[in-house]
Amino acid sequence: MILTSVGQQLLKIKPDRFIKVKNKGVLIESFDPEITKLTNNKDLSRLGLEVRLPEKVWPRLIFYNVPSSLSEKDVKDDENKYKCANCLRADKKDSNH
Repeated sequence: MILTSVGQQLLKIKPDRFIKVKNKGVLIESFDPEITKLTNNKDLSRLGLEVRLPEKVWPRLIFYNVPSSLSEKDVKDDENKYKCANCLRADKKDSNH
């Protein structure tokens, strides 16, 4: 729907992959440099869609099997101890982070 609202041919963008992300978002991966034109597209703005480049890149570390008894604050404190600002929390069986 996003690309058909603007016209994929008009922007000349070839998406490689679509990924659902949190907060009703969609990540569109493309090696086509023309994809950055979507950030300034007025048609998408009129549809109420916000388009921006991702703020984070792939994480340096991922912590697995984080106990569910550990609070989010504790996880962040441990993260800061190891200077790991870009860590992700994995959803595992005994985990709520």
